[in-house]
Amino acid sequence: MAIAAKKIRKRVLFLLFSFTAMFIFLTVKLFFIQIISGPEYQQKAMDQWTRDVPVPSKRGTIFDRNGKELVTNAPAYQIYARPVEITDKEEVASTLSEILGMDENSLLDRLNAKKDTILIKQKVDAEIISSLREKNIKGLIYIDDNKRFYTQSNFASYILGFTNYDNQGQDGVEATFEKYLNGYPGRDIKMTDSYGRELPGGDRKYYEPQNGLNLILTIDEVIQHFTEKAVENALNENLARRTMAIVMEPKTGDVLSIAVKPDYDNNDPRKTPEEFEEQWGQMTLKEQYDALFKIWRNPVISDTYEPGSTFKIITSAAGLEEGVVKPDDKFYCSGFVEVGGHRLKCWRYYRPHGSETFVEGVQNSCNPVFIEVAQRLGKDKFYKYIKGFGFGTTTNIKLLGEASGIVRDIGYIGPVELANIAFGQGISITPIQLITAACAIANDGYLMEPRIAKKLIDDVGNTIHDFKPRMIRQVISKDTSATMRSILESVVNNGSGAGAYIPGYKVAGKTGTAQNAEGG
Repeated sequence: MAIAAKKIRKRVLFLLFSFTAMFIFLTVKLFFIQIISGPEYQQKAMDQWTRDVPVPSKRGTIFDRNGKELVTNAPAYQIYARPVEITDKEEVASTLSEILGMDENSLLDRLNAKKDTILIKQKVDAEIISSLREKNIKGLIYIDDNKRFYTQSNFASYILGFTNYDNQGQDGVEATFEKYLNGYPGRDIKMTDSYGRELPGGDRKYYEPQNGLNLILTIDEVIQHFTEKAVENALNENLARRTMAIVMEPKTGDVLSIAVKPDYDNNDPRKTPEEFEEQWGQMTLKEQYDALFKIWRNPVISDTYEPGSTFKIITSAAGLEEGVVKPDDKFYCSGFVEVGGHRLKCWRYYRPHGSETFVEGVQNSCNPVFIEVAQRLGKDKFYKYIKGFGFGTTTNIKLLGEASGIVRDIGYIGPVELANIAFGQGISITPIQLITAACAIANDGYLMEPRIAKKLIDDVGNTIHDFKPRMIRQVISKDTSATMRSILESVVNNGSGAGAYIPGYKVAGKTGTAQNAEGG
């Protein structure tokens, strides 16, 4: 009897300890579920109860300086699918493939996904949406959207740039002012049942999208049109590979136009280039991208070149400012100059200019004159002005891919290198650097930062931010600037720049021809 009672007590104790251990285990497990992992499970439950669809924001409009619309938004739609509401997925995939031009198998994979809502396609035109609505396909959701529209196709291509399929800026001001233009998307959150169907009278939250700010550029549409026409004519008349031009306002640094030909259509920047049409299908994705990038690359700010005789305005300004030369100083051109054992020719070596004043030397673009001015300056003083005018550094124009040019370290500059730089060889610059420096010479010596954007405004026209003109430094004095303007005006009136002469207007300029190296 005692033995049986002992066994019973052991069993009771075993059961007591077992139930106690189970209770402790369940308590700890419940603690982890409700307290430690509670937020995670709560979020999972919320995902099952709700349908969350993003509401796209409207990207900001881009205007020229006078309020002319250059870039806007065209109506478009986003298509979403709710797989749980689609009964015949194969038929729907086939219909969508036919209307949207998408791969049927890929669509079927999406429709079979174990998700509440699936994105089918973005930036769909209204006509296509109408066709789909006629099919009355249950389970498809059409969300109002917009896509970027460039009002004049390839107008000001390299200024405006373009966006990707998500309306994010990829180049031009679309990219550099992305954070202002893009805005913030909204959300449409609805309560659903276990099958993902919207509950009648269920809680619904709608968060309005915040539209992007509108951008006003410094570009003048009329001047841009004239510039593009002139550049296109130059391309055709000279059978050139590429032509470009910039118009800048000297006192503010405002860029009034940038034209490059050939260019691309901002509405279709990924169109297969004509020169690659035959082999495009055989090219790798990297090769295709590289080919497109060559078209998108902005040569005005990204490509460097030897400026040739246009650089003589820098040599002239430096010489006059330092007092090593005066307008009526006498020079003599024999057709060449011996420098460091090398014979450096004048461009008109076959018929030398002979005796001439400094002003006549500028009018004639005579190399020996500028070599002598650079020698009088010495490399240290000359380099002070080269750097002062901004060569060797970027201008900070608000466009992607700006190059700084190539200015060799002063330690590597000997007599021959100094002489070559004096007439624009042995140094590489960008077009935007040259016009910025030229504008400084015209602007009493004040070097301005190139400005591409004037202000940001909201949808009702309130100014949110002003981009003020920025003066970098004064490189030469007002007197030197006035003298240079007079000399460069004489180049047009009486010298090599006669082609730029316009009756009734004061035109100053400097011709320039650089040699192209063949084979290296």
